[in-house]
Amino acid sequence: MSEVNANARLILNLDFGEDVDPDERARQTRKLRDELQGLIIEWVDPLRSGSVPHGAKAVETVALGVLALAVLPVFVPKLIEFLQSWVNRAEYRRIKVKTQVGDCSIELEYAQEELSSKDIKRLVSTLTEAMAGR
Repeated sequence: MSEVNANARLILNLDFGEDVDPDERARQTRKLRDELQGLIIEWVDPLRSGSVPHGAKAVETVALGVLALAVLPVFVPKLIEFLQSWVNRAEYRRIKVKTQVGDCSIELEYAQEELSSKDIKRLVSTLTEAMAGR
């Protein structure tokens, strides 16, 4: 499989604002995961925490407000467009998208008040080109 057709693995860090309690954060994260599954995405799951505290039962723990997903690079613009729409649905939402392409780590952060549509298009283009190995 060529790099252009390889899935891009992304990490989404969701910020719902300071006043959102852990239960609501978990509910909103699940809701976003369900919405993402309706898009052209290979898979989307909550990100699992790496370590279990000493003395705790060895149960898989989930990082609140963090999703991992895989998508073909060609669909990244649609994904970013959807995430931009999701951020704009409620006040105080922010999202950080991270990916690793070879030695290069790419991070895109979006909040309602910070980026214009032109900025988003430029960042999506940079992200997509990096994933395609250009």
